[in-house]
Amino acid sequence: MKQQIVLRHIVGYLAGFSIFVVGIPLGLYFVSTNFDGYLPINLIAGARLRTVISLLIAGVGIIFVAWSNLWLFFVGKGVLLIGLGHKSAPGHSVW
Repeated sequence: MKQQIVLRHIVGYLAGFSIFVVGIPLGLYFVSTNFDGYLPINLIAGARLRTVISLLIAGVGIIFVAWSNLWLFFVGKGVLLIGLGHKSAPGHSVW
């Protein structure tokens, strides 16, 4: 691969990782910890049970993230990002 393409993939994956693996979960954590003070509802009383259920759901989500990214990279031949009128992969169509 050309160095520019490799660099674009690295930057794209680092940006996606920082947003979807770090940023969004961290934001949800901060919202949930601050929200508990205003609306103290415990649907599942045990902290350990909540942790186990959360880890199971997160594990399934991580499997789907990895699967979809591998499929997109190897079958779709790259990452197609269309946003704000900009296509990161010229020549690709949306449909």
